[in-house]
Amino acid sequence: MPPSSTSSSEPSSESSPGPESARTRAGLAALVTLAVLAGTSLIPLEPLTHNLAGARVAYRHEIYELDPAWVADAGPRSRHASNGQGLRGDVIVGRGFEVLVLGGSTVECSLLDEPDTLTAQIASAGRSQSDPGVRAAALAQAGLPLSELLPELEVFTEGGRRPELFVGMFGANEAQAFFNHAPWVGSAPGAAWDVWLDPASPFGVEGRAQTYRGWYRPGNHGQFLAAPRAAYADPRGWVVELHPGHVAMLRTALADYVQSLVALDELARGRGARLVLVTQPVAPWAEPSAGRGWAPFMYAGQGEGFLPSPDLTRQLVEAFNAQTRGFAREHEVVLVDLAVELEGCADCFYDQWHFSDTGAARAGAAIAAVSQ
Repeated sequence: MPPSSTSSSEPSSESSPGPESARTRAGLAALVTLAVLAGTSLIPLEPLTHNLAGARVAYRHEIYELDPAWVADAGPRSRHASNGQGLRGDVIVGRGFEVLVLGGSTVECSLLDEPDTLTAQIASAGRSQSDPGVRAAALAQAGLPLSELLPELEVFTEGGRRPELFVGMFGANEAQAFFNHAPWVGSAPGAAWDVWLDPASPFGVEGRAQTYRGWYRPGNHGQFLAAPRAAYADPRGWVVELHPGHVAMLRTALADYVQSLVALDELARGRGARLVLVTQPVAPWAEPSAGRGWAPFMYAGQGEGFLPSPDLTRQLVEAFNAQTRGFAREHEVVLVDLAVELEGCADCFYDQWHFSDTGAARAGAAIAAVSQ
Protein backbone atom coordinates (compact mmCIF):
# COMPACT_ATOMS: atom_id res chain seq x y z
CA MET A 1 0.00 0.00 0.00
CA PRO A 2 1.22 3.54 -0.47
CA PRO A 3 2.99 4.94 2.57
CA SER A 4 1.11 7.61 4.43
CA SER A 5 2.07 10.59 6.52
CA THR A 6 1.39 14.22 7.14
CA SER A 7 5.01 15.01 7.94
CA SER A 8 7.91 15.76 5.62
CA SER A 9 10.79 16.11 8.05
CA GLU A 10 14.15 14.88 6.76
CA PRO A 11 17.39 14.33 8.64
CA SER A 12 19.92 17.06 7.99
CA SER A 13 22.89 16.23 5.81
CA GLU A 14 24.93 18.60 7.99
CA SER A 15 24.50 16.69 11.23
CA SER A 16 27.68 15.43 12.88
CA PRO A 17 27.94 11.76 13.80
CA GLY A 18 29.72 12.69 17.04
CA PRO A 19 32.13 10.35 18.85
CA GLU A 20 32.09 6.89 17.39
CA SER A 21 30.62 4.49 19.91
CA ALA A 22 31.64 0.90 20.45
CA ARG A 23 28.42 -0.35 18.92
CA THR A 24 28.90 1.86 15.84
CA ARG A 25 32.35 0.36 15.33
CA ALA A 26 30.92 -3.11 15.78
CA GLY A 27 28.19 -2.48 13.23
CA LEU A 28 30.65 -1.15 10.67
CA ALA A 29 33.25 -3.86 11.19
CA ALA A 30 31.04 -6.43 9.51
CA LEU A 31 30.74 -4.21 6.44
CA VAL A 32 34.09 -2.61 5.57
CA THR A 33 37.61 -1.89 6.73
CA LEU A 34 37.64 1.70 7.91
CA ALA A 35 41.20 2.17 6.69
CA VAL A 36 39.89 2.73 3.15
CA LEU A 37 38.11 5.92 4.14
CA ALA A 38 41.04 8.20 3.34
CA GLY A 39 40.15 10.71 0.68
CA THR A 40 36.40 10.10 0.70
CA SER A 41 35.36 13.19 2.68
CA LEU A 42 34.63 15.16 -0.50
CA ILE A 43 31.71 12.92 -1.47
CA PRO A 44 28.55 14.98 -0.82
CA LEU A 45 26.41 13.68 2.02
CA GLU A 46 23.00 14.09 0.47
CA PRO A 47 19.96 13.31 2.66
CA LEU A 48 19.45 9.56 2.64
CA THR A 49 15.67 9.62 2.90
CA HIS A 50 12.78 11.15 1.05
CA ASN A 51 9.25 11.33 2.34
CA LEU A 52 7.19 9.21 -0.05
CA ALA A 53 4.08 9.54 2.05
CA GLY A 54 0.65 10.92 1.46
CA ALA A 55 -2.12 11.55 3.97
CA ARG A 56 -3.56 8.92 6.26
CA VAL A 57 -7.03 7.82 5.29
CA ALA A 58 -9.62 7.10 7.96
CA TYR A 59 -12.00 4.16 7.50
CA ARG A 60 -10.19 2.88 4.42
CA HIS A 61 -11.08 -0.72 3.63
CA GLU A 62 -9.50 -3.03 1.06
CA ILE A 63 -9.58 -6.74 0.35
CA TYR A 64 -6.52 -8.63 -0.91
CA GLU A 65 -7.11 -11.94 -2.66
CA LEU A 66 -3.80 -13.71 -2.17
CA ASP A 67 -2.68 -16.80 -4.05
CA PRO A 68 -0.58 -18.98 -1.68
CA ALA A 69 1.74 -19.66 -4.61
CA TRP A 70 2.78 -15.99 -4.40
CA VAL A 71 2.21 -15.11 -0.71
CA ALA A 72 2.60 -17.99 1.70
CA ASP A 73 0.91 -18.14 5.11
CA ALA A 74 -1.30 -15.09 4.58
CA GLY A 75 -4.86 -14.77 3.38
CA PRO A 76 -6.00 -16.24 1.08
CA ARG A 77 -8.47 -13.39 1.58
CA SER A 78 -7.07 -10.58 3.70
CA ARG A 79 -8.94 -7.53 4.92
CA HIS A 80 -7.10 -4.27 5.49
CA ALA A 81 -9.01 -1.57 7.38
CA SER A 82 -8.01 1.70 9.04
CA ASN A 83 -9.84 3.15 12.02
CA GLY A 84 -11.14 6.68 12.43
CA GLN A 85 -7.64 7.91 13.24
CA GLY A 86 -6.22 6.43 10.05
CA LEU A 87 -4.37 3.73 11.99
CA ARG A 88 -4.56 -0.01 11.66
CA GLY A 89 -5.82 -1.46 14.92
CA ASP A 90 -7.72 -0.07 17.89
CA VAL A 91 -8.57 3.59 18.41
CA ILE A 92 -6.14 5.23 20.85
CA VAL A 93 -8.08 7.36 23.31
CA GLY A 94 -5.74 7.68 26.30
CA ARG A 95 -7.64 5.38 28.64
CA GLY A 96 -6.88 1.86 29.80
CA PHE A 97 -3.86 -0.11 28.68
CA GLU A 98 -3.04 1.03 25.15
CA VAL A 99 -0.06 0.10 22.99
CA LEU A 100 1.11 2.22 20.05
CA VAL A 101 3.39 0.20 17.77
CA LEU A 102 5.79 2.30 15.69
CA GLY A 103 7.65 1.39 12.52
CA GLY A 104 7.06 0.74 8.84
CA SER A 105 5.24 -1.81 6.71
CA THR A 106 6.79 -4.62 8.76
CA VAL A 107 4.77 -3.30 11.72
CA GLU A 108 1.59 -2.55 9.78
CA CYS A 109 1.48 -6.04 8.18
CA SER A 110 -0.36 -4.75 5.14
CA LEU A 111 -1.06 -8.14 3.53
CA LEU A 112 -2.27 -9.90 6.66
CA ASP A 113 -5.90 -10.23 7.67
CA GLU A 114 -7.07 -7.99 10.51
CA PRO A 115 -6.93 -10.64 13.29
CA ASP A 116 -3.49 -11.79 12.12
CA THR A 117 -1.62 -8.46 12.21
CA LEU A 118 1.18 -7.73 14.66
CA THR A 119 -0.94 -5.25 16.63
CA ALA A 120 -3.87 -7.67 16.81
CA GLN A 121 -1.54 -10.42 18.04
CA ILE A 122 -0.04 -8.12 20.70
CA ALA A 123 -3.50 -7.16 21.94
CA SER A 124 -4.74 -10.74 21.85
CA ALA A 125 -1.73 -12.10 23.73
CA GLY A 126 -1.97 -9.31 26.28
CA ARG A 127 -5.65 -9.92 26.91
CA SER A 128 -5.13 -13.63 27.38
CA GLN A 129 -2.38 -13.01 29.90
CA SER A 130 -3.94 -10.47 32.22
CA ASP A 131 -5.87 -7.47 30.95
CA PRO A 132 -9.04 -7.93 28.88
CA GLY A 133 -9.01 -4.22 28.08
CA VAL A 134 -5.67 -4.02 26.26
CA ARG A 135 -5.78 -2.15 22.93
CA ALA A 136 -3.08 -1.80 20.26
CA ALA A 137 -2.69 0.20 17.05
CA ALA A 138 0.09 0.72 14.51
CA LEU A 139 1.39 4.20 13.82
CA ALA A 140 3.41 2.93 10.89
CA GLN A 141 4.47 4.27 7.52
CA ALA A 142 5.77 2.10 4.72
CA GLY A 143 9.27 3.12 3.66
CA LEU A 144 9.84 5.81 6.27
CA PRO A 145 12.56 5.60 8.93
CA LEU A 146 12.12 6.66 12.54
CA SER A 147 13.50 10.15 11.90
CA GLU A 148 10.54 10.92 9.64
CA LEU A 149 7.98 9.21 11.86
CA LEU A 150 8.82 11.25 14.97
CA PRO A 151 6.99 14.47 13.97
CA GLU A 152 3.75 12.60 13.39
CA LEU A 153 4.13 10.69 16.63
CA GLU A 154 4.61 13.94 18.53
CA VAL A 155 1.46 15.44 17.02
CA PHE A 156 -0.60 12.27 17.43
CA THR A 157 0.18 11.95 21.14
CA GLU A 158 -0.55 15.57 22.06
CA GLY A 159 -3.31 16.30 24.54
CA GLY A 160 -5.08 13.36 26.14
CA ARG A 161 -4.40 10.83 23.38
CA ARG A 162 -1.47 9.20 25.13
CA PRO A 163 -0.94 5.44 25.12
CA GLU A 164 0.69 3.76 28.09
CA LEU A 165 3.26 1.95 25.96
CA PHE A 166 5.30 2.77 22.85
CA VAL A 167 6.72 -0.25 20.98
CA GLY A 168 9.21 0.59 18.26
CA MET A 169 10.58 -1.81 15.64
CA PHE A 170 13.05 -0.10 13.33
CA GLY A 171 15.96 -1.02 11.08
CA ALA A 172 14.38 -2.21 7.85
CA ASN A 173 13.43 1.27 6.63
CA GLU A 174 16.72 2.71 7.83
CA ALA A 175 18.69 0.15 5.81
CA GLN A 176 16.32 0.50 2.86
CA ALA A 177 16.65 4.29 2.85
CA PHE A 178 20.42 3.91 2.80
CA PHE A 179 20.66 1.58 -0.18
CA ASN A 180 17.93 3.43 -2.08
CA HIS A 181 19.37 6.92 -1.71
CA ALA A 182 23.13 6.53 -1.47
CA PRO A 183 24.49 8.33 -4.56
CA TRP A 184 26.45 6.47 -7.18
CA VAL A 185 30.19 6.93 -6.62
CA GLY A 186 33.33 5.64 -8.25
CA SER A 187 36.62 6.59 -9.80
CA ALA A 188 36.86 5.92 -13.52
CA PRO A 189 35.51 3.41 -16.03
CA GLY A 190 37.36 0.15 -15.65
CA ALA A 191 38.16 0.70 -11.98
CA ALA A 192 37.24 -1.90 -9.42
CA TRP A 193 34.11 0.01 -8.44
CA ASP A 194 32.90 1.21 -11.86
CA VAL A 195 29.61 -0.65 -11.14
CA TRP A 196 28.67 2.50 -9.22
CA LEU A 197 28.91 4.52 -12.42
CA ASP A 198 26.90 2.04 -14.46
CA PRO A 199 23.30 3.21 -15.03
CA ALA A 200 22.15 -0.38 -15.53
CA SER A 201 20.09 -2.06 -12.84
CA PRO A 202 17.78 -5.07 -12.56
CA PHE A 203 14.94 -2.66 -13.39
CA GLY A 204 16.67 -0.78 -16.20
CA VAL A 205 17.46 2.94 -16.35
CA GLU A 206 13.80 3.96 -16.32
CA GLY A 207 13.03 1.48 -13.56
CA ARG A 208 15.27 3.32 -11.12
CA ALA A 209 13.00 6.35 -11.37
CA GLN A 210 9.98 4.28 -10.38
CA THR A 211 8.84 3.31 -6.94
CA TYR A 212 7.40 0.14 -5.43
CA ARG A 213 5.16 2.17 -3.14
CA GLY A 214 2.27 1.11 -5.37
CA TRP A 215 3.22 -2.55 -5.30
CA TYR A 216 0.34 -3.61 -3.02
CA ARG A 217 -2.37 -4.29 -5.57
CA PRO A 218 -5.50 -6.04 -4.37
CA GLY A 219 -6.34 -7.42 -7.80
CA ASN A 220 -3.36 -9.50 -8.82
CA HIS A 221 -3.28 -12.11 -6.03
CA GLY A 222 0.26 -11.29 -4.94
CA GLN A 223 1.91 -11.46 -8.35
CA PHE A 224 3.27 -7.94 -7.76
CA LEU A 225 6.12 -9.77 -6.00
CA ALA A 226 7.28 -11.33 -9.28
CA ALA A 227 9.55 -8.49 -10.47
CA PRO A 228 11.38 -7.79 -7.21
CA ARG A 229 11.79 -11.51 -6.53
CA ALA A 230 13.26 -11.99 -9.98
CA ALA A 231 15.71 -9.18 -9.27
CA TYR A 232 16.99 -10.88 -6.14
CA ALA A 233 17.05 -14.27 -7.83
CA ASP A 234 19.67 -12.95 -10.28
CA PRO A 235 22.98 -12.39 -8.45
CA ARG A 236 24.41 -10.50 -11.44
CA GLY A 237 22.65 -7.37 -10.16
CA TRP A 238 23.83 -7.69 -6.56
CA VAL A 239 26.28 -5.40 -4.83
CA VAL A 240 28.16 -7.58 -2.37
CA GLU A 241 30.09 -4.98 -0.37
CA LEU A 242 29.92 -1.26 0.24
CA HIS A 243 31.91 1.16 -1.85
CA PRO A 244 34.42 2.99 0.38
CA GLY A 245 32.72 6.26 -0.48
CA HIS A 246 29.52 5.11 1.19
CA VAL A 247 31.10 4.20 4.51
CA ALA A 248 31.12 7.77 5.83
CA MET A 249 27.47 8.07 4.84
CA LEU A 250 26.60 4.88 6.70
CA ARG A 251 28.41 6.11 9.80
CA THR A 252 26.36 9.30 9.67
CA ALA A 253 23.14 7.34 9.12
CA LEU A 254 23.86 5.14 12.14
CA ALA A 255 24.62 8.16 14.32
CA ASP A 256 21.46 9.91 13.11
CA TYR A 257 19.45 6.81 13.96
CA VAL A 258 20.78 6.86 17.52
CA GLN A 259 19.77 10.52 17.81
CA SER A 260 16.28 9.56 16.64
CA LEU A 261 16.16 6.91 19.37
CA VAL A 262 17.16 9.59 21.88
CA ALA A 263 14.31 11.79 20.66
CA LEU A 264 11.87 8.86 20.82
CA ASP A 265 12.90 8.02 24.38
CA GLU A 266 12.51 11.64 25.45
CA LEU A 267 9.11 11.88 23.79
CA ALA A 268 7.91 8.68 25.46
CA ARG A 269 9.05 9.93 28.86
CA GLY A 270 7.43 13.30 28.23
CA ARG A 271 4.15 11.60 27.40
CA GLY A 272 4.33 9.41 30.51
CA ALA A 273 4.69 6.26 28.38
CA ARG A 274 7.00 3.28 28.69
CA LEU A 275 9.17 2.37 25.72
CA VAL A 276 9.96 -1.08 24.35
CA LEU A 277 12.41 -1.44 21.45
CA VAL A 278 12.39 -4.38 19.04
CA THR A 279 15.16 -5.43 16.66
CA GLN A 280 14.29 -6.08 13.02
CA PRO A 281 14.39 -9.78 12.07
CA VAL A 282 15.38 -10.89 8.58
CA ALA A 283 14.34 -14.08 6.79
CA PRO A 284 16.94 -16.64 5.82
CA TRP A 285 17.95 -16.34 2.19
CA ALA A 286 16.54 -18.92 -0.22
CA GLU A 287 15.64 -19.08 -3.88
CA PRO A 288 12.02 -17.98 -4.48
CA SER A 289 9.58 -20.86 -4.11
CA ALA A 290 6.22 -21.78 -2.60
CA GLY A 291 5.04 -18.24 -2.02
CA ARG A 292 8.24 -17.01 -0.42
CA GLY A 293 11.34 -15.19 -1.61
CA TRP A 294 13.26 -11.99 -1.04
CA ALA A 295 12.00 -8.90 -2.90
CA PRO A 296 14.03 -5.66 -2.96
CA PHE A 297 12.26 -2.35 -2.51
CA MET A 298 13.93 -0.13 -5.06
CA TYR A 299 12.50 3.34 -5.52
CA ALA A 300 15.78 5.13 -6.21
CA GLY A 301 16.02 7.94 -8.73
CA GLN A 302 18.58 8.15 -11.50
CA GLY A 303 22.10 8.45 -10.09
CA GLU A 304 21.38 6.93 -6.70
CA GLY A 305 20.70 3.60 -5.04
CA PHE A 306 22.06 0.09 -5.35
CA LEU A 307 20.75 -3.45 -5.01
CA PRO A 308 22.47 -5.10 -2.01
CA SER A 309 23.08 -8.81 -1.97
CA PRO A 310 21.17 -10.82 0.65
CA ASP A 311 24.29 -10.97 2.82
CA LEU A 312 24.95 -7.22 2.54
CA THR A 313 21.26 -6.53 3.28
CA ARG A 314 21.48 -8.57 6.46
CA GLN A 315 24.68 -6.76 7.44
CA LEU A 316 23.07 -3.35 6.91
CA VAL A 317 20.00 -4.28 8.96
CA GLU A 318 22.23 -5.77 11.65
CA ALA A 319 24.26 -2.55 11.82
CA PHE A 320 21.06 -0.70 12.80
CA ASN A 321 20.03 -3.54 15.13
CA ALA A 322 23.37 -3.11 16.91
CA GLN A 323 22.47 0.50 17.59
CA THR A 324 19.06 -0.54 18.93
CA ARG A 325 20.59 -3.08 21.30
CA GLY A 326 23.25 -0.69 22.51
CA PHE A 327 20.79 2.13 23.07
CA ALA A 328 18.40 -0.11 25.00
CA ARG A 329 21.23 -1.32 27.20
CA GLU A 330 22.68 2.13 27.88
CA HIS A 331 19.30 3.78 28.54
CA GLU A 332 17.73 0.88 30.41
CA VAL A 333 14.98 0.42 27.82
CA VAL A 334 13.26 -2.96 27.52
CA LEU A 335 14.42 -4.81 24.41
CA VAL A 336 12.78 -7.62 22.45
CA ASP A 337 15.54 -9.08 20.28
CA LEU A 338 13.36 -10.51 17.52
CA ALA A 339 16.34 -10.62 15.17
CA VAL A 340 17.73 -13.36 17.40
CA GLU A 341 14.44 -14.97 18.38
CA LEU A 342 13.25 -15.42 14.77
CA GLU A 343 16.68 -16.22 13.32
CA GLY A 344 16.35 -18.95 10.70
CA CYS A 345 12.54 -19.00 10.75
CA ALA A 346 11.69 -19.19 7.05
CA ASP A 347 8.00 -19.71 7.86
CA CYS A 348 7.87 -16.35 9.66
CA PHE A 349 8.16 -14.28 6.46
CA TYR A 350 6.91 -14.17 2.88
CA ASP A 351 9.82 -12.00 1.72
CA GLN A 352 13.00 -10.75 3.37
CA TRP A 353 11.39 -9.10 6.41
CA HIS A 354 7.58 -8.84 6.14
CA PHE A 355 5.77 -11.15 8.53
CA SER A 356 3.58 -14.03 7.50
CA ASP A 357 0.76 -15.05 9.86
CA THR A 358 3.22 -17.29 11.71
CA GLY A 359 5.79 -14.52 12.08
CA ALA A 360 3.28 -11.95 13.31
CA ALA A 361 1.93 -14.41 15.89
CA ARG A 362 5.41 -15.22 17.22
CA ALA A 363 6.48 -11.58 17.24
CA GLY A 364 3.24 -10.45 18.90
CA ALA A 365 3.56 -13.03 21.65
CA ALA A 366 7.19 -12.06 22.34
CA ILE A 367 6.32 -8.37 22.56
CA ALA A 368 3.24 -8.94 24.72
CA ALA A 369 5.29 -11.03 27.13
CA VAL A 370 7.38 -7.99 28.14
CA SER A 371 4.68 -5.35 27.76
CA GLN A 372 2.59 -5.94 30.87
